[in-house]
Amino acid sequence: MDANQWSSESDRTKLGISTPPMQDQLQSIQARIRQGAQAVELGFIGTGKGSAGQGSFTPGTVGVPERQAIRDVAKVNDVTISSVHASMKIQGLAGFDGQQGFNENKRSRDMEEVKRTIDFAGDVTDGGAIVVHTGEFPYSVQEQHGKTPFKTKDGKSIKFSEGYATAQRAPKYLVNTKTGKIIDSIAHDFEVQYLAEKEGADKLEFETKKKTYDDFVVTAKANLDSNERKAENMKEFEKHNEGKELSDEEYKNTYGDPGWMAAHFQIDQGITQNKSDYLHHKARYDHYKHDLDQAELQLRAAEALYKGAGVAKPDFAGKQSIDALQRKVYYFKSHAEAESEYMKRYDLQRKNSYEQLYSFRPIESYGVQKTAESIAELAIDAARVTRDKKLKNPLFVAPENLWDGNYGAHPKDLRKIIVDSRNKVVEFMTSDKIEIHGKEVDNPFKSYAKKALGHTPSKSEAKKIAENHIKATFDIGHANIWRKYFDGDEKEFKSWMGHEVEKLTKDGIIGHVHVSDNFGYNDEHLPPGYGNAPIKEFLTHMNKSGFDKEFIVEPAHHDIGALHSGMEFLRTPIYRIDTQTHRWTSPERSYFGQTHIPGFVTPGYLPNVGEQKPMVWSELPLE
Repeated sequence: MDANQWSSESDRTKLGISTPPMQDQLQSIQARIRQGAQAVELGFIGTGKGSAGQGSFTPGTVGVPERQAIRDVAKVNDVTISSVHASMKIQGLAGFDGQQGFNENKRSRDMEEVKRTIDFAGDVTDGGAIVVHTGEFPYSVQEQHGKTPFKTKDGKSIKFSEGYATAQRAPKYLVNTKTGKIIDSIAHDFEVQYLAEKEGADKLEFETKKKTYDDFVVTAKANLDSNERKAENMKEFEKHNEGKELSDEEYKNTYGDPGWMAAHFQIDQGITQNKSDYLHHKARYDHYKHDLDQAELQLRAAEALYKGAGVAKPDFAGKQSIDALQRKVYYFKSHAEAESEYMKRYDLQRKNSYEQLYSFRPIESYGVQKTAESIAELAIDAARVTRDKKLKNPLFVAPENLWDGNYGAHPKDLRKIIVDSRNKVVEFMTSDKIEIHGKEVDNPFKSYAKKALGHTPSKSEAKKIAENHIKATFDIGHANIWRKYFDGDEKEFKSWMGHEVEKLTKDGIIGHVHVSDNFGYNDEHLPPGYGNAPIKEFLTHMNKSGFDKEFIVEPAHHDIGALHSGMEFLRTPIYRIDTQTHRWTSPERSYFGQTHIPGFVTPGYLPNVGEQKPMVWSELPLE
């Protein structure tokens, strides 16, 4: 969608506002109602055991009477609780711990926080968004999105990059899918040296050569483009994986990935280096085995000579000869066995190396899969609460595009998370077997889904359930931060944003919206119109697309002023029925921000009354 097509229809925009997540939510919604909000988003900051005294509020700190009071006060005042934000401390549902890799215990704890937020929302809302941050794992902006530049209508290509130096050092991670641990990383400035046979030499000689990241990029591309290469690679895979086949998607994530090919090369080099030792020990084994065979023949011959022909006991010379040969057999046998053990260790090490190699995957392949599993399970829980509480509208898990540098920030990331999670719901609800941690197991979620819904859904019904209970939260302020990586002008950036948002709305991805402003560097949460985010254009497009929900303003230090500024910026009509005279507090920012009539005046405004005492403002005498 071109920026020129974005016109302001924001006068029919319905704005709401979020409550402070570090405060009591009952008091917060009451304050928002007094401040004039028509829609609110509740939210929490704490995780685990909450502490109201320390401002670490969680859904668990809000009891049954308070939940009922929140619901009642919203209903009586005709205020919509459009959404509930799970703890702001959660960043992603893949279980990435920021250190060693993906941790199932962390993933379970984060999911638990969202589940109790779903339960809370079931008590205080009539349905709506359960907002949770993305930020699944780190990545390079240039590596992830620089390869597919945005093309304007006139054919100009505009790339994304965090800068040449940063992009060169940005790591590309590989994950062991059996353990979830990050096992290796490769950057654009990656180099590795190795020994290769010297070309044109009269005898076997080696020389040192070097491979760079670009070499592996070329190799990976050739693996994808060449059917002959693919056939060879598939044969290699089957050889090391007991005849198993590699799907096209998995082939792309292995032989078609530069990072994986770099790991493949390094493992091959390690095996090659160890193979020279293996060949050395094999030669020694062959030598000892040959000598052992000879010694055993000599021993059998000696025993036949000295113990045969009716001789019951060999003489002293015969016994000495047999003892010497026995020692010789023992010597060669023990050395042959030692060399054989080394050869077995080499074979085992080689097998384990390839087994590990084929469990390696790019971090995106593993991380998005874990995110989809988490969101799918949570969506089934949201369907359960919606049904049990007989809510008017579905509760839906609403992953929010966070800021740059982590997966989920870019609109394309957000779309993939939603699509993959919806597909995973269908799989969880209908399949007898599913894959968990790389192994096929009996589906434990099918019975849970039946319990949540009261029946086992068909695939078409499961697809509809997934669409109703998984939708994205799109934050225009977070999306604006991509401006600092965008190599184009203001008009082109708005065109890119419109293009991405249009794809999301066409596919029914967006179900909830956050509005705040910034200058494209950090998530400052300025009031709408205070920065340079294309808010008017974005909201206009959302209205045209048929989006009829509230747009939630997320304030920072401006608090309710952010909502008022948003109304002013968007020229939202405000109506008031007066029941009393105007006050100093009626206009926004009234008497220099004060909320009462001043109790003092400056000397310049005092009336000249001479010596009259006492006096009043009317200057009439008391009598």
